[in-house]
Amino acid sequence: MKASALTIGELASRFGLPAHVLRYWESEGLLTPRRQAGQRRYGPQDVRRIALILLAREAGFGVRQLQTLLSTPDPMAHTDLLREHVRTLERRIADAQAAKALIEHALECPNAFQDCSHARERIDSRIPPQLLSTAD
Repeated sequence: MKASALTIGELASRFGLPAHVLRYWESEGLLTPRRQAGQRRYGPQDVRRIALILLAREAGFGVRQLQTLLSTPDPMAHTDLLREHVRTLERRIADAQAAKALIEHALECPNAFQDCSHARERIDSRIPPQLLSTAD
């Protein structure tokens, strides 16, 4: 990075982001660039903060969670939020694994999808019990 601070356009382009994303993060309190001659200027601490935000977004954290995590010097201080997020990720992983297994089964099943008993069980499991008898 240059010794001088970067403009919003320069920084956004280096991260491959549209500038409006950085403005949004600023409006949500995730970034606090300094102002120079009316322009946002980003220094090395902002570069690290953006990298941290992107890493957290990849891990599935939303803006509200990020606001909490980044409200203190150590994001790891929010153990309750982090533990809840781990539980959320575990549910998503289980759902994704079940979906993957269903698709893999469908690829190997000699029956048409609608005739496959395995698929039918999965479909029926998504129907609320009070509607199950009307779905037949």
